[in-house]
Amino acid sequence: MDEPDEPAEPEMPALPASPEELADFADQQARLLNFPAAEAAWRRFDELCPDPESELLGRRLNEAGADAVAESGPEEAERIWRRALELFAEAGDAVREQVVRQRIGTLWCLTDRVDDGLADVTAAHERIEEIGDVPARCGSARRLAHVLWLIGRHDEALDLLRAAETIAEDDLTRALLTTEIAGYAAQLGDERRDEVRQRADRAAELFRATVPPTTEVYLETLLTGARVRAAAGEFAEAERLFAEVTRSSVWTRRSNAWHLRGLVALDMDEPDAAVRAFTAAVSVRLAAGEPGAAALSNLELASAALAAGRPDQAADAAEDAIPELERIEDPYRLNRAKFVLAQALSDLNQSAQAVDLLAEAVEYYAGTDQHQEAGQCYGIAADLLDRLDRDAEAGERYEWAGESYALAGNAVGELHNRRRAALSWHWAGDRERCGRTLLRAERCTLELGAEEPRLLWERAVLRYDSARILSSWEQRDEAADRAATAAEAFAALDVRSEQAAALTLRGRVLEEVDRKAEAADAFRAALRVLPDGNDEQRAHIQEMLDDIG
Repeated sequence: MDEPDEPAEPEMPALPASPEELADFADQQARLLNFPAAEAAWRRFDELCPDPESELLGRRLNEAGADAVAESGPEEAERIWRRALELFAEAGDAVREQVVRQRIGTLWCLTDRVDDGLADVTAAHERIEEIGDVPARCGSARRLAHVLWLIGRHDEALDLLRAAETIAEDDLTRALLTTEIAGYAAQLGDERRDEVRQRADRAAELFRATVPPTTEVYLETLLTGARVRAAAGEFAEAERLFAEVTRSSVWTRRSNAWHLRGLVALDMDEPDAAVRAFTAAVSVRLAAGEPGAAALSNLELASAALAAGRPDQAADAAEDAIPELERIEDPYRLNRAKFVLAQALSDLNQSAQAVDLLAEAVEYYAGTDQHQEAGQCYGIAADLLDRLDRDAEAGERYEWAGESYALAGNAVGELHNRRRAALSWHWAGDRERCGRTLLRAERCTLELGAEEPRLLWERAVLRYDSARILSSWEQRDEAADRAATAAEAFAALDVRSEQAAALTLRGRVLEEVDRKAEAADAFRAALRVLPDGNDEQRAHIQEMLDDIG
C-alpha cells in the first residue's frame, strides 16, 4: 500500500471572461461535482457583475438559494428561489423556471411537505419534457429521480434514469446518468451488484473520454466501482481502483479512497493494513484543513489499531477524535470513540478511567434502541469492575448487560452476563441477589432452547459456576449434581480440560459429604479425560484420589 504525500491542489480550469460564460461554466462544474471550480466561477462573476439584472440575476439567485439551504435555512432558500422564478418568467426562460420549481419541490420533500413537493417536481418535469431539449430533459429526470429516491420509490427512480439514458445525445450526459444509476443501485444490496459493476465501469470509460482525471464525479465513480468489487471479494481489482483515486490531487476523493481502503482491510481481517490506510486518510484530511473529516478517520483508526493489538495507538487516535466529534455534534460516533478508548485503556491497565468513559457512553445508548451496543458497554464495564474487585458494581452492570442483550435478542450475550452477574453477587457476599440471578439464568436456558454451540457452552459454564456457588453455600448434594451435568455438557462439546475441572469439582464436593466411593470415581474420570500437558493439575487430582485411600 502506497504511503500518502501532501495533497496537492487540483489544477483549476481557466475561467471564462464574461458573466454569461462564467454562469454557464459554474453550472457545468457543479454537474461534475467540481464545486471548488464552480465556487471560483461565481466569485469571479460577482467581481465582474456585482449588480446583475433580469435572467442573469435569476441564475445568480438560483445558486444563492442553494447556498442558503445550509447557511440560512429552508425558508430563506425558498424566498430566494421564488424571486428567481419571477425573473425567469419575466425573461421568458421557461426551462430554467421549471428547474427552480423542481428545486423548491425537492426542498419541500426534505421539510415534511412530501406530497406537495413531489407533485411540483413531477409537474415541472412533465413541462420540461414538453418544452426542453434533450440535455434539459435528462437533467430534469435526474432531479425527479432524486426526489423519488428520497421518498423510497427506488425502482421508479432507477427506471426514470434508465429511460433518460436511452435518449442522451452526448457521452458526458450518458456518463452522469450511468454513474447515478450505479450509485443508487449500490444502495440496494448485493442483488444489484452486477449492474453496479457494469454501470460504474461504463461511466468511468465515458468520463475518461470527456473530462480531466481530476474531475470529482469521475473519481467518485471509481470509488463506486471499488466498493462493489470489494463487497464481491474482488480485492485486487478494488485495490487498483482505490490506488488510482489515492494518487489524485483532489483531497476529498483522495481521503475517501484511503478511508474506504481501511474499511476493506478490516473486512479482510487485515488490521495492520487498515491502520496504514486510516493513518493516510487522517493525514490527507488534516493537511486539507478538515479536522471534522479527520476525526471520522481517527475513529476508524482507533478501532483498527485496537484490532491490531496496538492499544496505545488506539487510545491516541480516539483521544484525537473525541474533541472534534463533540464540536460537530455527532453523538453516535462520539460514543463509539469513547467506547473504543475505554477498550484501549482497559488493555493498558487503566481500568478506572475506562469504567468512567463507559458510563458516559452508556448514557447515550440507554436513551436509544441500540440495545446491543448498550449491552457491550455494560459488559465491558462489568469486566473492568470485576478486575478491580468492585464486585457489587460489577454484578449490577452484568445484570444491565443481560437485560440489554435480552432486548437486542442476543441469547448468548444475555446468558453470559446473567451468569457473570450471579458470580459477582456471590463474590460480593450478596447471597439473595446471587440466588435470584442464578434462577433467572436457569430460566433463560430453558426459554432459549437453541442448540447453537456458543449457547451450549454458556449453559455448561452456568452449571459449573452454579456447582461452585452451591458448594460454598454447603448445598453439596445439589452442587455435586450440577457438577455432573456440567461435566456431561463439556463432554458433549469435546472440551476435555473443562470436563476434567467439572469432574474434579464433583469429586471434591462428594468427598466433603463422605460419599468417598463416588468421589474416587469422579477423580478417576477426571484423570482419564484430562489432556496431556497438564502435569500439575494431574498431580493434584491424583493426590486427592490417594487421600481417599
